[in-house]
Amino acid sequence: GEWTFEALSAITSPSAYQAPTPNNWGPDNYPATGCLHEGRLYLAGSPIDPATIWASESGDYQNFNNVTPTNKSDPMLFPLSSSGNIKSITSKKVLIINTDISEVIGESVQGVIAFDDFSFPKQTEWGTNYVQPVVVGQHAIFTSNSRRRIRTFEDQGDDSNGWDGDELSLLAHGLFGKPVRRMIYLDEPSYQAVFLLNDGTLAMATYFYPENVIGWWELTVGSASGQTDTIMDITKINTSDGAKLWMIVNRPDIGLPSHELLAFDTDLVPCLDNYYEITVDPDTGILTGLERFNDLMIDVIIKHENPETAEVSYMAHPKVT
Repeated sequence: GEWTFEALSAITSPSAYQAPTPNNWGPDNYPATGCLHEGRLYLAGSPIDPATIWASESGDYQNFNNVTPTNKSDPMLFPLSSSGNIKSITSKKVLIINTDISEVIGESVQGVIAFDDFSFPKQTEWGTNYVQPVVVGQHAIFTSNSRRRIRTFEDQGDDSNGWDGDELSLLAHGLFGKPVRRMIYLDEPSYQAVFLLNDGTLAMATYFYPENVIGWWELTVGSASGQTDTIMDITKINTSDGAKLWMIVNRPDIGLPSHELLAFDTDLVPCLDNYYEITVDPDTGILTGLERFNDLMIDVIIKHENPETAEVSYMAHPKVT
């Protein structure tokens, strides 16, 4: 494939808002969470203003310049009226705001939040932390304050019940001996809710929201030497064949972290995406230090530099065990 690289665009700190509304962006005081919602970029939860939400101009995700709004498209700022420090915000049909003590939604009468049409009613009082929630169908999934319990948050479908949810981890407390530090959801074909724990293991739930949890299991990564290597980070990549789980795995036997694909399809082979460079002994012409690659399939690339012309050439030997 062909990659295109473009310069990053940065959001500049907005101008001072009309007093007494706070707007103190600066070093050590930037918003901690954000999402795109209804054509705006929403940011929230700076250290000095942990219960404040900022919304960009409609259609311009970089413009947070705060003036007293007069048009529905103007940037906005909302100090949250209910107590609690904002830990994450998530976009669904409403804006979901998770604080350390409660769950709040942002909504409007006419369907789009504006300076003259907004409401932030509190729904439940479970509390959460900084781990970003994931959306699965009609559910938003978030972790408890301890990061050892997994809860759902959804619209109950009527005005009297509002938003509420269930604890997904109720029958899997044994898997959550360590706190969750990241979570993602893989839809087709695997339907896996994936929770990366602090000890480098994964708690996995086969999950589809109308049926909730179908089964829990644990994933650890092993090595040729028999020791347990650890998963450092995870992400999801959507492909035409479905969602794939990519992991960064700490492999001490190899000496470098590796990028590995967790295969749920039988025709997929987990692969490594790193390199280790070894110099040929100029006297013997022999490579040493290859023991770390025992039983691993690797791609070998031989780099040669002509000592007279300094011209560099390469020869590839793919899929060598």
